[in-house]
Amino acid sequence: MKKNPRLFERPFPRVDIHPDSIKHTKNGHPWIILDSFTKTFPKTNLFLIGIHPKTKEEIVLFINDWRHPKIKGRVWSHQKPFVEKIKNFEYDLGSRLENALERRIIDKISEERDNFYWIFGEADHIPGLFIQFMGEVVLIQTFSSFWFPLQFAVTKHVQRLLEKHFPSNDYKVLLQERFPGCKPEIKKISKKISSTINCNVTEFGIKYEVKPFDGNDPGIYTDAASIRKKMRPYFENSNSMLNLYSYTGAFSLQGLFHNGHVTSVDLSSKYMDWLKRNILLNHFTSTHRSMVMSSEQALKKLNREQVKFDLIVCDPPSSSSDGKKTTQALKKYEDLIPLILESLEDKGHAALFLNTHSVSKKKYQDKILQLIKGQAKIVNEFKLGEDCPTIKGFPEGNYLKALIIRKSH
Repeated sequence: MKKNPRLFERPFPRVDIHPDSIKHTKNGHPWIILDSFTKTFPKTNLFLIGIHPKTKEEIVLFINDWRHPKIKGRVWSHQKPFVEKIKNFEYDLGSRLENALERRIIDKISEERDNFYWIFGEADHIPGLFIQFMGEVVLIQTFSSFWFPLQFAVTKHVQRLLEKHFPSNDYKVLLQERFPGCKPEIKKISKKISSTINCNVTEFGIKYEVKPFDGNDPGIYTDAASIRKKMRPYFENSNSMLNLYSYTGAFSLQGLFHNGHVTSVDLSSKYMDWLKRNILLNHFTSTHRSMVMSSEQALKKLNREQVKFDLIVCDPPSSSSDGKKTTQALKKYEDLIPLILESLEDKGHAALFLNTHSVSKKKYQDKILQLIKGQAKIVNEFKLGEDCPTIKGFPEGNYLKALIIRKSH
């Protein structure tokens, strides 16, 4: 494998890092954030060695992410000697890729679903890099400009490990650069791939139509798959279900799979049509109702009709829109919670999601407790897991939170 000359050029710069960065990285945080120290970092080197500003002790080896507006460094190693870690980077990268894949194989994730993350960025110690299986496609996504000159090394390792661990599968490899300032176009790494390739993925016995070439909107949120698995008892024990902000219907399909009567709500007719195709793909015969409108409008309409549900799923985007204005999801719950409680059967459950790292789990719980006002109680909570692990000291990586409430009366 060819070595990138910029990566191995000497000298390897040592740069002072802020005492707060020293503290946070030692506690497990994988980023060095924009501050007065980072403004002096050079822009010509891929790796930098962070040193204590007073003692000049070498503290951490990190990726130089100077193009990113906020994240200026991504931790690669705390293990000295750092110069040797740089020299052995390509071998180290291959080992980390293989270790992460073997963990997924040991956990038998691929036996339950063929959409899962091989690499989940910082949590798998390959910062700014995400690799996702979607059926016959493997999509590599780079969120740091660091990986741009190293695409050859990444794709060679990926193809080598696919051939080693899945010799009978003909995976099609795609690459998408998503770091600031680049066009997020999909590049074909494998030969003979149609630029309009669509495929089906299977998750816990349910089929989904996905569009890998639209890396920003493939049709399924794979990071929520482990939560969908944990929620299966709620689907199994519900005769009626309401899915707000349904997107292409992952939660709706779970309800239909367990023979529940499902109502799906989304502002987008595009996604509702996609959901209908997913229903046909699975040959579901249970009753399904589509409502193309805002979640608040749908809840008001259903309440006027006096329709009640055993289970309501509410998974708004971090900034949700009602078609006229955009509102932060946590703020939106102030309007939604009273309507959701009115739509729930007695002792019915609601799964309330929040998709942002800027709100802590405690703040989220406190807000929901304030809004339900004793009419319901929190009975369970879920977070990212399995192929989307979280790591200590990195709250930004624990962005997806779900609370299960049960209506008291």
